[in-house]
Amino acid sequence: MLTQKQAGADTGRAAEMLAGQFNLNLSEIREVAELASADEYGALTDRLWATCRDLTRPKLDKLAQRLDVKAGWDDLILPDEQMTLMRRIAAQIRVGTASMTTGALGRR
Repeated sequence: MLTQKQAGADTGRAAEMLAGQFNLNLSEIREVAELASADEYGALTDRLWATCRDLTRPKLDKLAQRLDVKAGWDDLILPDEQMTLMRRIAAQIRVGTASMTTGALGRR
């Protein structure tokens, strides 16, 4: 299990981000913490994200077809104004997902 020292100062932010993206029960959260703490490579937040993704992926594979991303932001060729708009939309989606878990919509 992760200790407070291992988790570091960004624990709350990381937990909020993960809770906004993944729907895990208590035993799955424990499993993620154990697996992520066993791995010593990379930042803790990245290890937690990868572990959550790997844990939930089999469930998603039953519901949808996976699309592997082959292009990134650098591959987009848009005028500056449209590129700025696209980045703002992506940022709002990231923030909106986190807001839904902490606001009234996230209360269960």
